[in-house]
Amino acid sequence: MSLRTDVLRLSAATLLGFVFVMRRSEARLVRQLRDGFTFYRLNPLDRWVLRRLVRNGVATLVDEGRYAFIPDGYASFRARRRVRAFVLMALFALALLIL
Repeated sequence: MSLRTDVLRLSAATLLGFVFVMRRSEARLVRQLRDGFTFYRLNPLDRWVLRRLVRNGVATLVDEGRYAFIPDGYASFRARRRVRAFVLMALFALALLIL
């Protein structure tokens, strides 16, 4: 194996691991938002994911540490993310064909 393929494999595995952890954190936060959970102490990844959800219209700040879940916002957020994922997969496939 060449160094280039090893780097590509390591990069892909790292990216896949990060996506898995981020999606798991997002699923947990969405479940907590639906249940009306009050957020006080979150780890850095959860804070980042929560800010991302608020920025994309999935939740809105109601009170100190309390957020309201917006189901329609979550549906459109998932649709945009799905389109972005398909575009990235197409670009990745194109890059593999070029290599």
